[in-house]
Amino acid sequence: MTLQELQQQALQLPPHERRQLAAILQDSLTPTQTPQPLNLQNQPFVGMWRDRPETQNSTTWVRGLRRQQWPRHNLSRETEQ
Repeated sequence: MTLQELQQQALQLPPHERRQLAAILQDSLTPTQTPQPLNLQNQPFVGMWRDRPETQNSTTWVRGLRRQQWPRHNLSRETEQ
């Protein structure tokens, strides 16, 4: 299909569909900015728990939290092990 044929078809569209087509074309021709990657190295929250003794072994720490929060879950897990 040629550009002239596309133009002919676009001109035959009802007014509201022409406006929609124009909006789609305008959006597609508008340059977009590339998002900058997030640099976590300089964020203050990274490493904030690094020196906490209870988080040195994260697996053990999370298991302990789960035992405290979900006691019913502990019964079924203990019977499996």
